[in-house]
Amino acid sequence: ENAVIMQNMQNLSAEVHSLAQSGIQAAVAQQPPQSSKVVQLHPQRQAAQQNQSQTGAMGAAGLEQTEVPRHILHLPLVVRLDDGSYISAGGKSLGRISLNDVKAILAQSYLPPENFSLRLERFAGEIQVTLEQADSQNPEKVCLTFTVTEITSSKGLGVLEIRNYAQNGTQIHAVEFCRFVSAVR
Repeated sequence: ENAVIMQNMQNLSAEVHSLAQSGIQAAVAQQPPQSSKVVQLHPQRQAAQQNQSQTGAMGAAGLEQTEVPRHILHLPLVVRLDDGSYISAGGKSLGRISLNDVKAILAQSYLPPENFSLRLERFAGEIQVTLEQADSQNPEKVCLTFTVTEITSSKGLGVLEIRNYAQNGTQIHAVEFCRFVSAVR
């Protein structure tokens, strides 16, 4: 079991390194990517997704998808509270976390077939994030969906604001994402 965990962690590390390198190359070339990007937590599912062509794919809303900038995987996630202030999606216990951190937390906590997949799709300036246990046989499997929008914090830093959060199809306040992540950790 430890060998499987170590292999999953090595695969994630290689994936993060590859994404970072690709992001740097895209930034240097200043060429906007043209298709949606799917990032999987499990290597076998990632390979299956890579076999599907996604160029020019149409989303559920009928809007053409465009490539998700890879740098967003590293930006801190924040949630806007009812009073207009922001908190880290990691809450007080975890502090600043990014989508890559969430991937690592879920990969460490959920082994196949209970593992989560992460799908990112850009629609009209917003990025839809889906975290789901697609292969789970558990009747209580989890599917989280939300949109993120890149904004600038009061300190001038780029962050991703979580909006339109739903858990298993039920729309709830985005602060529940903080609770979910803290509970998993």
